[in-house]
Amino acid sequence: METIEVIGELDLYKAPEIKRIIYAQIEQGVYEIGLDLKECNFVDSSGISMLVMVAQKLKQCNGKLTVLNKPSSLKQILDLTTIWDIDG
Repeated sequence: METIEVIGELDLYKAPEIKRIIYAQIEQGVYEIGLDLKECNFVDSSGISMLVMVAQKLKQCNGKLTVLNKPSSLKQILDLTTIWDIDG
């Protein structure tokens, strides 16, 4: 599993950059990706939307997105949402 660390905020500005990094990994044949949010202090709706898109893309490739060290607020949102499958 390839792990990508998010430092700071996962927001309108950072989400597209992280998405590009993940999609580049997918193009290289990496289909199991960990997103480490240990150093992430804020996730907005753009960040959540990016998580959904990336998880769906990986699922199409028979892959998986694992979110590591989720902030408690994001954990609650992901636990309540059943429209996509994000491990972690």
